[in-house]
Amino acid sequence: MRRSKRRRLENLWHTDPHCSHCGQLTILVDPQKDRPFYDNEATIDHVYSRLDPRRYVPKQKGEVRRILACRKCNGERGGEENRALSLRTRRRLAQEGKERKREFKRAHNKENP
Repeated sequence: MRRSKRRRLENLWHTDPHCSHCGQLTILVDPQKDRPFYDNEATIDHVYSRLDPRRYVPKQKGEVRRILACRKCNGERGGEENRALSLRTRRRLAQEGKERKREFKRAHNKENP
C-alpha cells in the first residue's frame, strides 16, 4: 500500500473507525503481503464506482468521495455492481469514463497553461 493511501486510510479511521455502511467497528492492520484478511478490516470505499460518470467530474468543495468501510461491505458493494452489469456494459462504461477524464484534463490544461 502506498504511503499516501495508507495515510488517507488512517485519517478516515481516526475521524470515525466505524464502517459507513453497517456501522461495525473496523480495525487497522499492518499492510503485509502474506496475512489473513478480516471482515472488519478498515478499507477505503469510493462513493462513486469506476463506472459512474460522476467520478470523473471535478470534485466540489467539501464533497466527500472516499469513505471508510469494512472489507466485507466494500467487497459486497463492488460485487453487487459487477453482477448487475454485463461484462460488455462494464467495459463500455469504463472506456467512456476514461475518455471523459482525458477530455477534462485536456480542457483544464488549455485553461491553465
